[in-house]
Amino acid sequence: MSLPNASTRDAVALHQQSVPFGRLLSVARALAGRRRLWMRYRDTDGDETERELDPLALSWRGERWLLAAWCHRRNSFRLFRVERIARARVLARASDEARAPPGFDPRFFASVGFLESGGRSPVLATVRLSSPLDRFAGAFFPAALFERCSERTVVCHMRASDVRALASLVVSLGKGASSTCGSVTVTTRTNPGNYLYGWVLGYGGQAEIEAPPEIRAEFAARVNELAKLYAM
Repeated sequence: MSLPNASTRDAVALHQQSVPFGRLLSVARALAGRRRLWMRYRDTDGDETERELDPLALSWRGERWLLAAWCHRRNSFRLFRVERIARARVLARASDEARAPPGFDPRFFASVGFLESGGRSPVLATVRLSSPLDRFAGAFFPAALFERCSERTVVCHMRASDVRALASLVVSLGKGASSTCGSVTVTTRTNPGNYLYGWVLGYGGQAEIEAPPEIRAEFAARVNELAKLYAM
């Protein structure tokens, strides 16, 4: 089953305009290299301050990127909205992951936006990252299993219960994410029938069955029957 990019492009268009790609990559580079990050950060009033951070994890929530980090200016753990970073630079000094608060799990923080407990049953999702994103796969998806497909491409295998949220994350990463930008492929094991068809239809026409072909054809026929029924 796949979610087409049309379902998420509009939802993150404003975010893509407001978050310069280079700054998001700077944050990811610092995380992947375990380096400190210097930045100028703009608060809600528009005032800017210089910060030195030990970055801990990135998370996509509510159509925006959040950075969890230890702030040396405030000497405390903080969450930062990436679109408010005016400038950023990766420093040579190593970051200190021990500054994370007790119980903080970067894998949980990074995936909670698309893998919620108590929600839909999780499915297997696959996201393809091409250069330069392939070098920072662990920063974007620390809980994933990684498969190096080529010198410039990494495939990330993970669980997801909110496929729409994961698809919007992929769109936010631009052309370097997924073989078809904005799409997410999920694999599930279940018998064909009303449960599977109802699950796909629950995405409001924004999802489709890709394989096997006989189930795809049966689902298309069922959708046509429903369309005729509601057209009466």
